[in-house]
Amino acid sequence: MSGNNLDLGKSLINSVRLYLEKGGGELEFKTFDTQSTLEGSIDALERGISENIKVFIGPIFSDETSYIKDIAAKNNALIFSFSTDKKVISKNIIITGISLEDEIACIISDAIKSGRKKIGVISNNDPYGNLLVKTLYELNLDYEDLEISSLKIEKSTNLDDEIKKFSFFEEGKKKLEQEIERVEFQVSEEKNKNDKLDELSKLETFGDRPYDILIVGESGSKLIEILALFAFYDIDSSNTNIIGTSIWQGIERFRENILDNTFYATSLQNNKDDYSKKFESIFYHKPNNLNYILNDLLVFIEKKFQLFPVNEDLSKTFNGEFSSH
Repeated sequence: MSGNNLDLGKSLINSVRLYLEKGGGELEFKTFDTQSTLEGSIDALERGISENIKVFIGPIFSDETSYIKDIAAKNNALIFSFSTDKKVISKNIIITGISLEDEIACIISDAIKSGRKKIGVISNNDPYGNLLVKTLYELNLDYEDLEISSLKIEKSTNLDDEIKKFSFFEEGKKKLEQEIERVEFQVSEEKNKNDKLDELSKLETFGDRPYDILIVGESGSKLIEILALFAFYDIDSSNTNIIGTSIWQGIERFRENILDNTFYATSLQNNKDDYSKKFESIFYHKPNNLNYILNDLLVFIEKKFQLFPVNEDLSKTFNGEFSSH
């Protein structure tokens, strides 16, 4: 494996090794290095086709998958891509896992059922972030009562300033000042007034939060930074439902208090401990999301896919040990 994503490629090969070690012996594998480039993806596919291989696992990313679409169709090669971008789907390309669109639909469906209509979303100005926001506004056509506000992060964005504005912090402070004035001048009973003023003195802002649900389309340390800034401007999981997508997977390792009572949508199950321990004991590093997905995909290919022809309709959901496909 080579290129910028060689470690990810090596990790996926380790999943295949572990699958074989666990007894998955009916499949034969060959690896072809994409070199983490678009041109390398085509070269790897053509080399596989020249060796009469008909079923391929990978590429990992949607741009590589889209790049090889025409060659896959021309040679009737079946591609199981790790991309979750529905735009790359074709007769010959199947994406694995639940797509971002499905995750957002799940979040919004739950919001509608619980009567939450004010949605705030913060995301990067990149293909993933743009798809996230686009999906939300498309769902708004079906659920007209939704009130969606979005904040896109650019490289030049002053995160502190923009989150302060997006949190309506100054407006909340102004409402707090007004409420303190109201209590001082309108509450006549002295003890009741003092109790209320004491309560208000502990607040940063006053009034309803601007969002019922805050969706954060970011991961890792950047996610922690964003949530910390929102908490500083009086929006946290105690007053707002904070939800992420599957790119939050693995965020538990940060063990930050600001993550308490936050949630994320994912197709992965929680019963991953045994696999994780086995994987780490052999390869000396923890598995990532793709390792779990690949494990289930290999089970599908061996136990299910071999039972019917390549051109069979594969649109139904397959529920694996860790994920749905």
